[in-house]
Amino acid sequence: MSKVTMIFGISLVLLVYGGANVYIGHRLYRWGTLLLPSMNAWVFAYIYGIIALTFLLAFAPLPKGINDVATTFGSYWMGIFIYLFLCIAVVDILVGIGALTGIIPKPVPDIVRFWAGLSSILMTISFVTYGIYNATIIKEVRYDIQLKEGVTSPNLKMVMLSDLHLGAVRSETRLEEIVERVNTMEPDIIVIPGDIFNDDFTAIQDPKRVSDLFKQLKATYGVYGTLGNHDGGKTFSQMVQLLEESNITLLNDEYVVIDDKLALVGRVDPSPIGGFNGLKRQDVSHLLKEIDSSMPT
Repeated sequence: MSKVTMIFGISLVLLVYGGANVYIGHRLYRWGTLLLPSMNAWVFAYIYGIIALTFLLAFAPLPKGINDVATTFGSYWMGIFIYLFLCIAVVDILVGIGALTGIIPKPVPDIVRFWAGLSSILMTISFVTYGIYNATIIKEVRYDIQLKEGVTSPNLKMVMLSDLHLGAVRSETRLEEIVERVNTMEPDIIVIPGDIFNDDFTAIQDPKRVSDLFKQLKATYGVYGTLGNHDGGKTFSQMVQLLEESNITLLNDEYVVIDDKLALVGRVDPSPIGGFNGLKRQDVSHLLKEIDSSMPT
């Protein structure tokens, strides 16, 4: 990606983000003046502006303590921001349709504006509250894999851990529970197919604790991982080092045969964010040719 393209992309994102915040802020202020007619526009704009900018501070080169606070707050704010934008937009459209069809008189009465604003805020609170609750739930889905005719069943239990996103809010707390629950399943193989990290290794609060937790994973034939699009960037080497130190075998367009029963193939993600330090996705057709066709892959 050229610098010009990157600058254009960042500028476009900031323009859209800024415009959306102006729209949200203007609607919230108008609704707020219905409750507090003496509300100062500049004070409101100043407070709202600080909240909106906190999300951007998470990407700034600040001391780790400040950056951690900005990242946590910014993560929650992004959820609130998206739902506020969607809910306010939907309510505005409905009010607009009502005004055009004559259901709502023109100009729109203050009582309609009040309930429109209150509805937007209540819907946002409901969606965000459910989202925070839902994010704490670790879901388990079980599959019986159907094999094609002629392939010998390995009779193995495999556990897959998807999208750990270590470095994101509460990710390390969830990891402890995940490890405990996986071990109670007594798996033969554990696979972690990408997005183990959340773009930046330094966002992890306690890398040693993470490594110790990974080492506690118990599987008869070991733990294997692949790289997802969030497992790259400037801290790529630190990510790989932690995985290697944690007894996780990375399969980068490689395969391993498990107890002569199963061929496990790992693919490199084709579009990593920030790159894999030169590592590129390869054609693995030659690998597949080496695998016994009667063996599940």
